[in-house]
Amino acid sequence: MKVFIHSATECFTDHLPHGEGLIFYDYLDSLIARGYDFEGYSAKVSLKKELVGASIQTFESSFPLKSLHRFDYGKQINQRFREARRSGSRFDAVWRGNPFENLCPVAPSTDGLPLVVGPIFRSWPSDVRSSRIPYRPSHIASRLGARGWQQTLRKANLILSTSEELTRSFEARDDIRGRVITIPVIIERPTEIRPTIRPEGSRWQISWVGRLSPEKFPNVAIETIANLRNRGHDVHLRMAGDGALRESIETLVDKLGLTGCVDVLGAIPNKDVWKLHESCDLHLSTSKNEPYGRAILESMCAGCVPIAHNSGGPSEFLSNPEEAVLVEEHGVAAYADAISGLISHENRFKTMSQRATEAMRSYSKDSVGRRLDQEFQSLGERN
Repeated sequence: MKVFIHSATECFTDHLPHGEGLIFYDYLDSLIARGYDFEGYSAKVSLKKELVGASIQTFESSFPLKSLHRFDYGKQINQRFREARRSGSRFDAVWRGNPFENLCPVAPSTDGLPLVVGPIFRSWPSDVRSSRIPYRPSHIASRLGARGWQQTLRKANLILSTSEELTRSFEARDDIRGRVITIPVIIERPTEIRPTIRPEGSRWQISWVGRLSPEKFPNVAIETIANLRNRGHDVHLRMAGDGALRESIETLVDKLGLTGCVDVLGAIPNKDVWKLHESCDLHLSTSKNEPYGRAILESMCAGCVPIAHNSGGPSEFLSNPEEAVLVEEHGVAAYADAISGLISHENRFKTMSQRATEAMRSYSKDSVGRRLDQEFQSLGERN
């Protein structure tokens, strides 16, 4: 099967710490292993290793108004798709990945072929107000985005959702006729990474991965370590990520006297994120209403027990209390209590670590790839 990729993602990559780009790469890789061929575009492409079977090119808009770049992108890619068809290229389906919602102002051209849309994730809560100037370019772009996205959903034959809640919301709509499925991301642990057994009496190692930005609450992670140290627990936090709060986080570490207990590593390649999880016992996620949380799943694959807030994506895929801890209150005391409980009951931690790793089998390349293949193959039957 040959598929035209209208938009892979904003950054199609096999190594950068860009969750959506890594997820889409893994989806294509799983289908290429089943004989698929892909051709298309992405806003940015950064690959360390050639993905044989996928020709994804970069396309950057040169439109004068930046706020209308995505509108121009959609129009230009549609034109390139039609040109490819006229020149004799044969495709079996069109796939529209990320970005989505208001960042998808133009519905993909399909020339009668089935349209696949997704993966679609929950969105971050937003209190951003639209411009009061009705004809400002950003306001026009927002309106175009909302309209284009709804047209895309109505046109879709298959919608890939990463959340049961999202799936139900799509299925409840009368204007969406396509099939909607909930499908997990692919988490394939590198062969060199092995879940390790925690040495008795050693310092507790905790990983934290994400942007150092307000919605991730990295300050809560630092303050949680201070709380645990005050309780007498020997803990060490290793934070991977960069962002606007980097300087304030480093200042907070110094202020709380945690220089030897917290490492602020900055942005690191995804392969080093895996090594980070392998060296840790627990994974702390301090986000609230996290759209998904790929790093949480990667940590579980490496044997970490995750502690996260009971909201957003984690509230769905961490629903088994034997594999993870979900805290109800989003605050330092709640996170510290959860971690302290595991430290004080090490046998429980070891059992949860093993079960977390076992749970990740359903996220394997083979398992998810098989499901995707079945859905793609059935598109022809339904159309």
